[in-house]
Amino acid sequence: MRTLAAKALAEVDNQYALGQKTNDVPAMAGDLQLKGNILLEMGRYDEARQHFARALKMTEDSNLSDAIKNNTRRFDHYNRTRVALGKKDVATAKAEAQEFWKLAEASNNPFQLKLAHELGGMIALDEKNYEKAISELEQSNMQNPQDLYRLCWAYQARGNRAKAREYCTKAARFNSLPLINLAFVRAKALKMMVAKG
Repeated sequence: MRTLAAKALAEVDNQYALGQKTNDVPAMAGDLQLKGNILLEMGRYDEARQHFARALKMTEDSNLSDAIKNNTRRFDHYNRTRVALGKKDVATAKAEAQEFWKLAEASNNPFQLKLAHELGGMIALDEKNYEKAISELEQSNMQNPQDLYRLCWAYQARGNRAKAREYCTKAARFNSLPLINLAFVRAKALKMMVAKG
C-alpha cells in the first residue's frame, strides 16, 4: 500500500505541475485535496491537513465565485473532521462535524448531507457506538465503497457476520468508474471478506 500510495502522490504532483503551468486554480486545488486524501489514508494526518489548508487558501485567494469559495470552506470542516478522527481527537472531530452538518443543511445539498451522515458514522465507529454508526452510515453515500467498508466493520463489531460479509463483499466488488475511495478499501475489504468465510 505504501509504495502504491507514494506513486499516487508522485502522480498527483505531476498533475499539480500541469495546473501550475496554466494557473488552473480549480485543478490545482483539486490536486491538493486529492493529495490530502491520499496522505490521510496513509496516516500522515498533519501533512493531509496542510494540503487541505493549502487548497482552501488557494481557492479563497482566487477569483473563483463566492459559491465555490463557500463550498470549499464547507468542505474544510469535512476534512478537518477526518483529520481529527485520524489523530484520535474526537472532541475536535465532533465540533467540526457539527459545523459541517449545519452548513450542509443550510446549503440544502443532499450529497453533502450524506457526507454529514458519513462523518457521524465515522465518529460513532471511533466511539464504538456501532448501532449509531450503522444508522448514520446507512444514510451516507452507498456509492462510496469506503462507507460500505465502514458498514462492514460496524456490523462485524455488532456480531452480525452475515451483514458484515454482505457489506465487505459490496465494498470489495464495487464496480464503478475509477474512484480513489475504491483504491483505499478494495484490498482490505477482500481480505476481510475472505477472513469471514
